[in-house]
Amino acid sequence: MYRKKGTKQNKIILLIIIGFLFLLVIGVNMLHNRDLNFAERAFKDAEVFIAKVAYAPVGFVKEQIGNMKSKDTLLKENKKLKKNTKKIDYNKARIDELENEVKRLKEELELENTLGEKDVLHATTINRHIDGFYQNLNIDKGKKNGVVTGMPIINSAGLIGVVSKTGNYSSTVSLLTSDTFDQISVRIKVEDQYIYGLLSGYKQNKNVFLLEGIAENIDIPKEAVVTTTGMGSTFPAGLLVGKVKTVTTDNFDLAKIVEVTPAANFHEIDYVSIVKRDGNYDR
Repeated sequence: MYRKKGTKQNKIILLIIIGFLFLLVIGVNMLHNRDLNFAERAFKDAEVFIAKVAYAPVGFVKEQIGNMKSKDTLLKENKKLKKNTKKIDYNKARIDELENEVKRLKEELELENTLGEKDVLHATTINRHIDGFYQNLNIDKGKKNGVVTGMPIINSAGLIGVVSKTGNYSSTVSLLTSDTFDQISVRIKVEDQYIYGLLSGYKQNKNVFLLEGIAENIDIPKEAVVTTTGMGSTFPAGLLVGKVKTVTTDNFDLAKIVEVTPAANFHEIDYVSIVKRDGNYDR
């Protein structure tokens, strides 16, 4: 009986002590300006450490989410930049092409003024087949425009070929580089005189015309100008063919063989001029 009573008293005393300590802790926490003792500092540090440890996973997750958002934003911006870059490249290429087109059209107009009395008709290349790239091309002018077979085709650089077929609104042009082209009467200007010969073929691997039939014992300088003579009924006189590149002699050492660099660029023919007939071309 005595022991039960003592146990009850001990419980009351323990509760009073716990309550006192609780009030003491509250009072200490209310004294903000008071310096903490060793035990309090240890408790405080432990509390901060535990809080940091508890918050670390949350902070890590938040950081990863932030990184993912940043990467997603960067990827979206990168895609936009790539699209803009492609647009810039496309526009630049288009501008360059338009500038070249304007330049070539200006050259064709200047050519018309240069030809003077010759009646010319401007045309555009419709298509050019790869398998016959050096043989022929098609243009957008035909019979309805006054085009007939045999008319010379030129551009701002020089002679290109001749009309070989005509439709109502289109024509086929046989190029000077064609392996079926007939010989053309040409002349080379050397100082104050002309040397005459025949344009007999084209070497694709060297991009040169072959000029044969020259018997005159006259030195022909490089870069000498080669033009049509006007002999025959196809080409008028004075159409530029090219310039002399090399001069050699045949196997019998009798006649000269001249390689001529074409004046026209046969790799790029977009706009041409058709020289209409004006009667006999012989001059």
